[in-house]
Amino acid sequence: MKNMREEIITIPTLDDHLIYGTLITSATKNNPLIIFVHGITGSQYEQHYIRAPYYFCPKGFNVFRFDQYSREKKARRLTECSISIHAQDLNEVVKHFSDEYETIHLVGHSLGALVVLKSDLKRIAKTVLVDPSRGMDNLEEKNITYDKEKKQYVYNRGIEILMGQAMIDEWMEAANLQPYVDKIKQPCKFIFAGNSELSKRWIPHIKGMEQVTVPGAGHCFYEIGTTETLFEEIYAFLKK
Repeated sequence: MKNMREEIITIPTLDDHLIYGTLITSATKNNPLIIFVHGITGSQYEQHYIRAPYYFCPKGFNVFRFDQYSREKKARRLTECSISIHAQDLNEVVKHFSDEYETIHLVGHSLGALVVLKSDLKRIAKTVLVDPSRGMDNLEEKNITYDKEKKQYVYNRGIEILMGQAMIDEWMEAANLQPYVDKIKQPCKFIFAGNSELSKRWIPHIKGMEQVTVPGAGHCFYEIGTTETLFEEIYAFLKK
């Protein structure tokens, strides 16, 4: 699309890793910036992150998406990560852009919503939490088992994904949502997927906060028309 520019960016972490991301800018470099934060097992290359600039840039926003782990040189591996480590890295991403952008918004999906709420939000104008994870009460509900030989947890989603003890511990601690809700001081909008059960766990904690449910949407908003509705709901909130 005309007047859009793509830039690959690497951001150093506090412990000598690299964060790899993609910045899409429109004609005005210092437009408000939206930073998208993906969920567990996700990446910056999921369809909604790829499509987001085509919706938001013509409307006056710039967009940054990034990987919380990848196979790139010096990038983190998922087995090394936890929600706290993701939040620490998100702080470095925000710090990287803080001098350049007066207004920064965060959009976190699934576990990425918990990452957003665990991060330092003082510099953030608004947050959008998209079908946020509710944590987990036990390993069985996520089909996670412990492999004694590998000394890692195995998340079985058709492919087996390895995670370390710290991620499991913090994911289970997040079943208590109140400490996360207590972090919300700036304007925040919850967008729930109609075909997901996550809203039931959150709604008792977020009375009075802005929330909407997208009918027919699964957790990743892949169903026809649901990604467009998701973008419309995000935009309606951020443009206020």
